Amino acid sequence: MSFNLHELLTLVGRLDDAPGSETPRERFRRFLLDRVSSVAAIAAMLEQSQERLGDQSARARQDLVVLLGRHLGFDITFGSYESVAGAVRLEGHWRSRRQARIAVEVRGEQTSTTDVETLARTVAALSASLPPEAGERWVGLCVTTDYYTGARQLEAQLARRPDRDIRGISTGSLLWLADMAAAGRVSHSDVLRLLTSGPDSDFMVNLMRRLTESVAGGRSGADSASVVRPATEMPDGPPRLTIVARPEREPDTGFWLVTLLHDETATPEQLLDAVIGRRQLLGISDTGTPPPPPPAREGDWVCFLIADIGIVGHGQLDSVISDASAVIRGARRFSVVFRLKNLTLYDAPHVVDDDALAHRIIAGMPPEAAGAFVSPVSRDEYERLTVGPSGDVLAASS
Repeated sequence: MSFNLHELLTLVGRLDDAPGSETPRERFRRFLLDRVSSVAAIAAMLEQSQERLGDQSARARQDLVVLLGRHLGFDITFGSYESVAGAVRLEGHWRSRRQARIAVEVRGEQTSTTDVETLARTVAALSASLPPEAGERWVGLCVTTDYYTGARQLEAQLARRPDRDIRGISTGSLLWLADMAAAGRVSHSDVLRLLTSGPDSDFMVNLMRRLTESVAGGRSGADSASVVRPATEMPDGPPRLTIVARPEREPDTGFWLVTLLHDETATPEQLLDAVIGRRQLLGISDTGTPPPPPPAREGDWVCFLIADIGIVGHGQLDSVISDASAVIRGARRFSVVFRLKNLTLYDAPHVVDDDALAHRIIAGMPPEAAGAFVSPVSRDEYERLTVGPSGDVLAASS
C-alpha cells in the first residue's frame, strides 16, 4: 500500500521533540511502525520527502531512514530532531544484540556541514557508557540523501580518519541493501559487516549492486568494452577508480551532449555530483516540445556540459530503468531514465571552443528546458568535446 507523506504530515501535525505519547512525533512514528511494512513503501515515502524543503520533510526523512533498519535485521530506536546544548544528540540508532550499535545520522540538502566530529564525539560518549560485559560496540553511520552537497568532502574525511569509527552510505545503497536483506539474499551478519568493517560502506554496497545487476542481465560482471584503472589522486580525497572505455565503438552508436540545467529540485552541480557521479543515473528531461530529438538508446555515448564551466565528464548509456520512481527523485519530470556505465568525471573541465556547435545547441533548446537537456552531436564533435583543452570557462557562453 502506498501513502502520501505530505498528507500524512498534515494530519499528524508538526514534528518536534515535545514530550508525550500523543504528540505529532509519536503518532507519526507509530504509523510508520504499524503501517509502513515494506522497503518499497519506505523508498516511496523517502522520495516524497525530497520533493519539499523544510524541517517537516527532513524530520520525516530521518525517521524513515531509522525505520529502514528493521529490514536490515536490527532493533531500531528513534531519536531526537533537534540539538540541545551540552547534550549528546542521537537521531536514531540500530542495535544488533551482543554485536554492535549503530548511531544513525541523516544528511540532506539542508545539511550545511561536512564535519563528522560531532557524530564522532557522540559515538565516543556512547561507547564509554557501555558496560564491558555488553559485548557490543558503537559506530556512527552517515546516511547521505541524493542532494547532500558535501558528499565528496565527507568521503574524503572518512577515508582519512584513523579510528574508523564513522562510516558513510547513501540512501540508494541502503535501500538496495535492505531489499536484498528482506529477500533473504544477504544475511544480517553480512549487513552488519558491510556497515561496520570500513569507512566506505557505500562503495562496497554499490559494487555488490552492480555485480548483482550485471549477472542478472546475463553479463559476466565486467563490461567487455571497458577496462578499470585507478584515477589520479583527487585534491580533496583518496584515489578513485574510473571506468574508462576502450576506443572500439559500434558504427551505429549515437553521441549526445547533455546540458545540465537548473530544475525545480537541483542545481547542475547537484545533478552531476549526486545523481550522475554517485548513483550513475541519467534522467533525460521531458520538455513536452515537439518534434522530439532522435531517441537516445542503450550503448550511446554522452558527455556532460555545465554552462560557464565546460564539459565536466562523459560516459555511456546503459539499460533503461522501467520504474524510475524507485531510484530517482521526481522521476515524472523525465521522459526516460538510464543507468550509466564507463563514467568519467573530470578533475578539470574541458573548454568548449566550437562556436558553431554551441550556438546550434542553444538555438535548439526550448525556453522551458530544465534538468538534463540532450542534443545530438557527431562522433567527431563528441571526440573534440571529451578530449579538448582543460579550463574553467565555457568559451561559447559569452
